Amino acid sequence: MILNSGKNGEMTAMLAGFKIAVKEYLEKLVTSPVRSLADVIAFIESNPDLEKTKEYGQYTFIASEKTNGFGEKEKKAIELMEKLTRDGFEKLMTENELDAIVMPGTRGIGVLAFGIMFGGLRGFEPK
Repeated sequence: MILNSGKNGEMTAMLAGFKIAVKEYLEKLVTSPVRSLADVIAFIESNPDLEKTKEYGQYTFIASEKTNGFGEKEKKAIELMEKLTRDGFEKLMTENELDAIVMPGTRGIGVLAFGIMFGGLRGFEPK
């Protein structure tokens, strides 16, 4: 398991996918002052107080804007994540015949304010 999103492929795939998703979303808007991620970045830079740039920054937007879709690097990142999932989480779940796994965490979907997360295999909802 690689928890570092920069080493497990998650960040690479997320940045490329984010830029594409924002473009698709903005294209569907009838009227909007922004039409691309670059426009969003420029708007934020022009309105730092309104957009609370000092508190939140826009690293993810800028890093995503530098991507060029899903090329070889992004495909390899997705393949790595699939391998890590198959050989890690899925293997743990199937070899131990688990329905769900509970773990401490603050990322993802947590349970109330208890600071725990749970997950299971895709398609295996409670019966």
